[in-house]
Amino acid sequence: MGRRAGQRVLPGAGVVPCRGRGRQRIRRKAGLVTDVTEQVLAAAGLADGDAWRVWVLIHEQPEGTWGAGGSVVKFKELAALAQGQRDNA
Repeated sequence: MGRRAGQRVLPGAGVVPCRGRGRQRIRRKAGLVTDVTEQVLAAAGLADGDAWRVWVLIHEQPEGTWGAGGSVVKFKELAALAQGQRDNA
């Protein structure tokens, strides 16, 4: 399906945050979706009415399926690393 001459094309965005499976309740997921959508809209200079163009898909990963540096990284280790960065900020 092509674009017609003079037709305005609005940008869209897809965001895929990943988390450990079972670690978030629905309320926290809803908050994540809202926060990510607001950040994408602001970064792209879009209005709130364009929020439907931002799709946030949350992929929950089972424990032991994350890896970095050639090793499996456990959720507990990842959380400790993130907390350490937060403490040092």
